[in-house]
Amino acid sequence: MGSPSRKRAGIVLLADLSHYRCEACGCVWSPNLQSGGRFQRGARFPRGWWKCPNGCNEFANERQDAESNL
Repeated sequence: MGSPSRKRAGIVLLADLSHYRCEACGCVWSPNLQSGGRFQRGARFPRGWWKCPNGCNEFANERQDAESNL
């Protein structure tokens, strides 16, 4: 998911490059990557990785999951 898509979902990638912050509530989370570890080549984002754990960005489209695996 590129920056424009993160912006639509209302999340910000933090400086450590492994955590996201919700712009609505400030919640910080890290997606559990499947194989490959911390953002290494070949790592896959789990379905819904961009969703705030507090549900702030439920409006964001599932299509973003597909974009993350391109």
